[in-house]
Amino acid sequence: MLIHRGTLVACLVALAVALFAGPAQGTTQPAIAPDPAWIELQPVRGDAGTAAVADDVRFLLVDDQVNLLGAKPVWHRRLVERVISERALADAARLSIDFQPLYQRVEIHAVELLRDGGRIDRRQRADIQVLRRESDMESGILDGRLTVQVTVPDVRVGDRIDYRFSVTGANPIFGSEYHDTYAAGYGIALAERRVLFLHRPDVTLRHRVDGPGYIVAQGGGEGYRSLEFRAFDLPRIVEDDDTPQWHDGFGRLRVSTLEDWPAVAAWAKPLYPARLMDRALAAELVAKLQLDAADPVGSMERAIAFVQGEVRYTAIDMGSHSHAPSPPETTLERRFGDCKDKSSLLVSLLAEAGIEAEPVLVNTHARSAVAQRLPSPLAFDHVVVRARTDASDIWIEAPRSHERAP
Repeated sequence: MLIHRGTLVACLVALAVALFAGPAQGTTQPAIAPDPAWIELQPVRGDAGTAAVADDVRFLLVDDQVNLLGAKPVWHRRLVERVISERALADAARLSIDFQPLYQRVEIHAVELLRDGGRIDRRQRADIQVLRRESDMESGILDGRLTVQVTVPDVRVGDRIDYRFSVTGANPIFGSEYHDTYAAGYGIALAERRVLFLHRPDVTLRHRVDGPGYIVAQGGGEGYRSLEFRAFDLPRIVEDDDTPQWHDGFGRLRVSTLEDWPAVAAWAKPLYPARLMDRALAAELVAKLQLDAADPVGSMERAIAFVQGEVRYTAIDMGSHSHAPSPPETTLERRFGDCKDKSSLLVSLLAEAGIEAEPVLVNTHARSAVAQRLPSPLAFDHVVVRARTDASDIWIEAPRSHERAP
């Protein structure tokens, strides 16, 4: 779950993990509702009785609270910022909330202006639009996410804006497990940052902090445990233009219920069928591509040529399909798919030729540095195929354009 305000930079960074359905329907229109009863609204830096804040600090508080005690995760965010200049008016008066309507819903709890010591409720006067902005559409990638955009009227220099909202629901592909990442730093100085998780005592919520200045505390009470990340006076993060892709200067706060990388592989393995279930279709492809265990190299080349050349790259990453491939039969019928779909299809074709192969999750930016990440499905952004031969392992990029060399 991410908030796009132009100041957060996400960097997906490649441990290779070998890997051997309908979501609940959400709603697209956000509701106006009070804050959940479990939320803790803490004092804001700069208020009476709290530490002072430098005049040039715009963000006073970014507070994420996540409740994992119910049937669905609930993420609550409070964002408090000051309008310190005319240049900041446009950004401060606009909030964007990304969500996936197939399994998430949005509630807006507060849009308040603090002016001259008083609070002005702007929830009813704010312009609230639900937009679909497919940023990667030109690359053949559709994820179906929507953006709630809140535009606040009559915002003035000197105002303080208090936004609070919740997003309920998580990708059903993860089942009862939970994985997420949160920004540790911003492109703007921040007075206070907190991320708080509430979870059941029988759940182990593993965590890792990739960013300086954070204090981690664990606690709890009757029927729950808590995990808190907190930092104060975070400086503005500026990355050089020549910063390598694998380096995330903003840092991340990572959480996951999975224990290790084998657990990630065990989660992913059932998503990828070992072979075609439609045996009549399999026999047809065996004949067409001349898949023969007696000719493993030739069979591999013909299978790769077919998947790369006759199945175009298009990603429809909606709902569970964000991580689960379509059945190979579906990819064959459509003649399009993403890296998951094409890799799964190639593995099933190689199986018909008696070639042992498996999909492998990788990270195209971090590469081997991903081994330092917290084990989680979110550590990966791509799928390739590893085929095993008597001579060596062959690594295959199924989405790549037709490779004509051996």
